Amino acid sequence: MYSRFFRYPLIGSRHFFPNQPHKRNIRLGRMAPETTVDVVEQEFKNEMNEKGLVKLRETLEEEYKILQDLQSKQTECLNKITELCVKPVQKQIIEGKNMPGSFWNNKQKVMNQIGSKDDLQSREETIDWLKTRQTLYSAIQKYDPSPHMKP
Repeated sequence: MYSRFFRYPLIGSRHFFPNQPHKRNIRLGRMAPETTVDVVEQEFKNEMNEKGLVKLRETLEEEYKILQDLQSKQTECLNKITELCVKPVQKQIIEGKNMPGSFWNNKQKVMNQIGSKDDLQSREETIDWLKTRQTLYSAIQKYDPSPHMKP
């Protein structure tokens, strides 16, 4: 049960930013439902031992920027779904109108235009993985504020 790794945005094992050399080797993962925090923590510790705290800190700073970007995209998608799908349904229910199957088919098409279920799920898994890594890093900094860094 290892967390899944993929390319930003959301596919592959490594991703490359051709215009930004400092971001070229950022590896993102997904925290699938079967992945526990312990698995991510073990991977984090292995990465810290392999890279050292200095390089890991740089990676985590870049991951934090990616996390903020993904969270804003996720919020935007959820707001669109709420505005275009949930609120009209609530309005129709309040008014006591009957909602035929074609109504639901149209709402499903609107939701698919906003983002497919797989895209939304993989984005959510990535956000969870990045948040877990940021939490682990915060815990390390809390208990060990003096950086013991490998060059």
